[in-house]
Amino acid sequence: MGVEQRLLSDALVLSATYFGRNTRNLIDFVSCFPSTDPRCAMQPFGFYDNVAKTDAEGIELGLTARIGERLRVEANYTDLAATNRAPGSNFGRDLPRRPAQTLNGEVTYAWPIGLTTSVAVVHSGRSFDNASNTVALDSYTVVDLRAAFVLRDDLELYGRLENAFDEEYETIARYGTPGRALFFGVRQSF
Repeated sequence: MGVEQRLLSDALVLSATYFGRNTRNLIDFVSCFPSTDPRCAMQPFGFYDNVAKTDAEGIELGLTARIGERLRVEANYTDLAATNRAPGSNFGRDLPRRPAQTLNGEVTYAWPIGLTTSVAVVHSGRSFDNASNTVALDSYTVVDLRAAFVLRDDLELYGRLENAFDEEYETIARYGTPGRALFFGVRQSF
């Protein structure tokens, strides 16, 4: 259920959405690092498991603002509660790898010379890597920088610097994530 409000001739768009989901028989991956689950003896890298019942609910807030003809600001925030509701030892615990809070933002400026630049920020709050909530994943913030330059109507040069500050983070425990990376390219439309 949500609502969206457009103001100032659509220069400002605000939105709020409530969501709720009850799931039966959720299939989830169980990592065997550092699990002591006896099933890891036969499947040492992990296995899929059934979670009989889960609930997830939350709210997402959004904002899009056009400030003048050249500046655009976009942001969204999500507050999520995703919980194991299956009877047993993990009842009431957070579902793995679902941060309670996330925030995304982007500021884009279109320069008069045909250059467009953007700064994008992603923040993910703390979460857990396992169903028993004993392995924590720290919160993190990643910043990306982007630029595009129009050479003509059908041809554009672009570049992006991902993870500009070389943030070290994990979305899954002990799995690597990309460090700082620089990309360039040419985009042709036909």
